[in-house]
Amino acid sequence: DVRQDVYAFSIGFFLVGVGVECLGKVGGILQSQGPANLLHSLFCFSTIAGKCGVAGTTTLVLLPLMTGLLLDLTLGVPLRVGLHQTPARSPLDHWLVGILSLKLCYRLMLLHPTRLPLHDVVAEAAANGWRQLRLRWLLQQLALPLLAAAGALLALPYTLVWGTLPLAGVSPATCACVHRWVYPAGAAAWLVWLVWVRVGRVVRRLHDALRDSLYLVGRQLHNIS
Repeated sequence: DVRQDVYAFSIGFFLVGVGVECLGKVGGILQSQGPANLLHSLFCFSTIAGKCGVAGTTTLVLLPLMTGLLLDLTLGVPLRVGLHQTPARSPLDHWLVGILSLKLCYRLMLLHPTRLPLHDVVAEAAANGWRQLRLRWLLQQLALPLLAAAGALLALPYTLVWGTLPLAGVSPATCACVHRWVYPAGAAAWLVWLVWVRVGRVVRRLHDALRDSLYLVGRQLHNIS
């Protein structure tokens, strides 16, 4: 096929160009700085590349993939897959959905009037960039907590359905139906709880404001005599 030949030629030409450029850089460093500085530069580059690889794998691959899978189990599967059908898993689609959803959450977090728990961590990680990456801090403060939360949200309902219901004598078909609707039910329960907490907070503030306007004379007691 002509199209495949053109693609192969383009990729090969690009790789050859990159190889020639790398050899030119290495030769220039050898002539100007010597082999010791070249080895030091290669060590620094490999260290930065390793840190970026670990950070990119955790934050740009695993976290979006788990987020997209969780969103698909919560919204996609109950709407597009019938009860007697098996949902098809597409890791690439889950990853794309996870990337878009995490980017949307990041934009909404920046626009939020109050500082959310991960606002400072995300802002500092974005300010540091890849060259000043602190891998241990990034994993401890951002990547591992989010991965643990996403893993718990994925694993706990699955373990609860397929680990406990068969022991109670429930049929596999019923377990599959319960597993399909446990994620939307959990998301709905979380939304109801969130609305309840927000409404309770607003009602409490309104009650305090009305009470203070009616009965509060002063916030500091004075000696009348």
